[in-house]
Amino acid sequence: MKRAIHFGAGKIGRGFIGALLSQAGYEVCFAEADPQLVDEINRRRGYTVHVTDEICAELRIAGVSAVRADSREAVRRLVDADLVTTAVGLGVLPRVAPVIAAGLRARKAAGVAAPLNVVACENGVRATSRLKASVYEALDAPTAAWAERTVGFADCSVDRIVPPVAFPEPLDVAAEALADERIFGLVRGAMRQSGEALIRKFGFGRAQHAAYIDSVLRRFRNPWLRDTVARVGHDPARKLSAPLYFSYPITLAAGYGLAVDKLALAAAAALRFDDPADGQCAEIRETIARIGLPAAVRRITGIDDDRLVAVLVDAYARVPSAVGA
Repeated sequence: MKRAIHFGAGKIGRGFIGALLSQAGYEVCFAEADPQLVDEINRRRGYTVHVTDEICAELRIAGVSAVRADSREAVRRLVDADLVTTAVGLGVLPRVAPVIAAGLRARKAAGVAAPLNVVACENGVRATSRLKASVYEALDAPTAAWAERTVGFADCSVDRIVPPVAFPEPLDVAAEALADERIFGLVRGAMRQSGEALIRKFGFGRAQHAAYIDSVLRRFRNPWLRDTVARVGHDPARKLSAPLYFSYPITLAAGYGLAVDKLALAAAAALRFDDPADGQCAEIRETIARIGLPAAVRRITGIDDDRLVAVLVDAYARVPSAVGA
C-alpha cells in the first residue's frame, strides 16, 4: 500500500487532504503538534467527514494513525513515505521543514531509491516552493544533490471550505453570508473581474471559468455551512498583501486595461474589516491613522501605481454606501 504522511491534523488536514489521500488508497499518518489530538487519532483510528451540501453525505475515513510532528517517529515515517503533504498554515511551514529535511537525510542514509513527492496544501501562492527553500537550507550539499534527483516539490492550490461546526465525535469535521443580494452581486462582480484577467494571462476557457465562479458562489451560499464573516475575513492584512487575493488580481486586471472597480471595493472592504478578536484589523486602523490612507494602501497592499492607489482610496470612501452599511 502507498504511504502518505500529512503534517497538520486540523480540519483541513482531516476533512480534505487526509480524506482525499485515504480515498486514493494511501495509508495516512498525520504528523501533528497537539499531543492530545495525536492520542485521539491513534485511539479512534478513524473519523467521519460530514459533507454538508444540498445533498448531504457522510464519508468514513478509517485506518489512519498519528505521530508527533517533531518526533523521531515522524522522521521514520518519512523514510517509508511515498507522499508528504501539509496543511499547517504558511507561518508554520518553516517549523515543518527541518523535520522533512531530517527525513530526507534518513532516506538517503537508508539507500531508499523510490521517488518522494512533497505538496504543501496551504492558502498561499507557491507554498511548496517556499517549503522547498526552507528544507534545502537544512540540507548538506550531498543530500541536496540527492534530493534533486529523487524528491519532487509540487506547488498546488487548495479549494475546500471547512467551517467551524461541532459534532459529537471530536475528530469529525464538516465540509456565507451571501444572502444579501447586493453583496452577492458585488462579490460575483469582483470574481468576474479577476477571472477575466486570469483568462487573459493563462488562456482559461471563458465558459469553464465562469462555471467555476458559479460553483464557488453556490458553495458560499450553501445554507448548511453556517460559516462566519470572522473566519472568511480573518487576517485581512495578510490577504491584502502582495501577491495574494487582492493585490495580484487588481494589478493584473489593470495591466490588461480591464475594469477593477468591484475588486477595489472588495479590497477596501478588507481594509475596513473590523473584528475585535483579530489583531490585524487594529494594525490596519493604526497604520491608516499614523501615515494616512494613500500611504497605508501602498504599504499594506504593495501596490505603488498612483492611479490604482487613487482607485482604492476612492473605493474605501464608497464601501459603506456600496454594501448598505
